Amino acid sequence: MPPRLIVATIVAGWLATAGWFASEKWLPWLRTSDEPAFVVELADEVATQQASWLLYRKEKRIGAAETRMAPRKDGTFDLTTRLRDLEVSYGVADVKMPVFSTTRTVTRSGDLLRLDARAVMIVRARLLGVDLKTDATVRGEVIGNEFRGECEYDYGSGKTKHPLDPIRLVSKNAFSPLQPFQKFPPLRPGQTWRVSNLDPV
Repeated sequence: MPPRLIVATIVAGWLATAGWFASEKWLPWLRTSDEPAFVVELADEVATQQASWLLYRKEKRIGAAETRMAPRKDGTFDLTTRLRDLEVSYGVADVKMPVFSTTRTVTRSGDLLRLDARAVMIVRARLLGVDLKTDATVRGEVIGNEFRGECEYDYGSGKTKHPLDPIRLVSKNAFSPLQPFQKFPPLRPGQTWRVSNLDPV
């Protein structure tokens, strides 16, 4: 029989391996409420990361999208989403969005700092044959635990600015499902997390 020291070393190594396997494969299923981590890699700090998407609604293509993550000189990052040629039908109306872009400025840990969004929407009523065009911009920043901003819009009669009511943030996490592919963290079935509703749509 080998010396006790060698036996103890083998048993300790076996226990360490079993513990590592459990923490990697089993424990994550028990921690389903962790929000995805925002990971910044070396390549993110020197070059823009981007991805292209095709958008479908009930198996019908309705447009396309581009997403990008770009570093800023102050050490933060811009997460930008642009929709292209989006067309959706709602009953008696057709909606076209030739311009839609959202830029979220975030910290290295993924916390939202600023939001800048612009949308141009054309709504056509089929029965009336009338087009209604709207051009709107939303800008704001996070102050404390609130998002404060303003909306500027034009319905064809001139631009109007309107301050938005402060939005209390339940989370500053700016994780977006349209991030470039390589930015997706390893997600688990049943994983849930809370995000603040700052959707400019």
